[in-house]
Amino acid sequence: MPASLPLRTGLVGLLLVGLLLLALGGMAPLLVCAQPSDVRLTAERRPVEVGMEPAFFHLQEEGNTLEQWSSHLWLSAPLGRRTHLWARAQMATASATGRASLDGVGDTRVGVSTVRSPGAGSLVGSLQVNIPSGRQSARSDQLETTVLLGQPAFEASVASLGQGWSVVPGLTWALPLGDRVVAGLGGSFRYLGGYVPLEDGGPTYTPGNEILLNAGLDVRLRPATAWSLDVAYTRYGTDEFGGVETFAPGDRWTVTTQIRTSLGRQADVRILGRYTGPGQGTLPPPPGGAGGDRSLQALPESLQGQVDGRFPLGRTVRMVVQARVARYASTDATLRTAPPSDWDLGSRRTLTQVGGGPEIRIGDAVSWRPHVTYTGGTFRRITARFALIWRQ
Repeated sequence: MPASLPLRTGLVGLLLVGLLLLALGGMAPLLVCAQPSDVRLTAERRPVEVGMEPAFFHLQEEGNTLEQWSSHLWLSAPLGRRTHLWARAQMATASATGRASLDGVGDTRVGVSTVRSPGAGSLVGSLQVNIPSGRQSARSDQLETTVLLGQPAFEASVASLGQGWSVVPGLTWALPLGDRVVAGLGGSFRYLGGYVPLEDGGPTYTPGNEILLNAGLDVRLRPATAWSLDVAYTRYGTDEFGGVETFAPGDRWTVTTQIRTSLGRQADVRILGRYTGPGQGTLPPPPGGAGGDRSLQALPESLQGQVDGRFPLGRTVRMVVQARVARYASTDATLRTAPPSDWDLGSRRTLTQVGGGPEIRIGDAVSWRPHVTYTGGTFRRITARFALIWRQ
């Protein structure tokens, strides 16, 4: 499916404004973009694809429960061999222990990318836009549920519904360095528009703009085995609430390495490791308060390892299996509500996840991909997805 336009969800963006309001009120083709995208460094014509993916998410931590039902719809289509368009929409309903339920339609996200081949390399230009067609505003008690959905470790299918306009132009360049090595550089700028998060009105929240830089390296070790390394840097601008600077997220590094090998007959295995540095931000002093800026770690440092594979079970069925371990360090985030919340947002979390499901081909154009994962450790989580895809 086309990857969605990544917005400032999690503890940066909507989660932060939620915390502020609650406090105030109580070798595959080389992907070298700085953010997940639908960019490919090839000029091959891609098929038209239409898909939908209902999903269920259930999480329990220390007697608390968080649930979400959601559905994603997407369309992608080529415009010739070098240009590709995609669009995506979503809807969700969520509930949490002791908190108000939240439901609505999400924003519409669209994107376009085009490939050019100057000399021996490949150059990809891309543009992604978030159209604020979804639910932007909520009651203050519903924002508490949104804060929980935005937790990076929880990995909810829909972390937020509606936000403001977002425009992300990007440029990616890849160059072969011999027969076995490809190097790439990517960069993009993310403009994020403001919106009013509270249902009864109030100040406008404007996330800071972002700069994303990325460098990647792919090395073919054997005819069927490739190793890659990717380093991404994100610089976050300063958020504003009602025209007043509220939080400067700072910057963040992510390093990803993986080995992928083909076993023939549509079977392959991938081993992946990822480190994400902490988001060390600053808060300005309170109005009328003395002293300088205060340090606040809003995003957790994390370390993840994953193994996944795909294995054929006949002509029309292929099995997908996955195992993953992850560790999220503690942060300074808290959820201050009345009555007090039992959720501990800033605690350290260690997780083990296993999952799998078949890819079933139905005729020449349709495939069905049910997938279920179970996560144990600091909390227990079950996620089920049922993607139905048509390609022509």
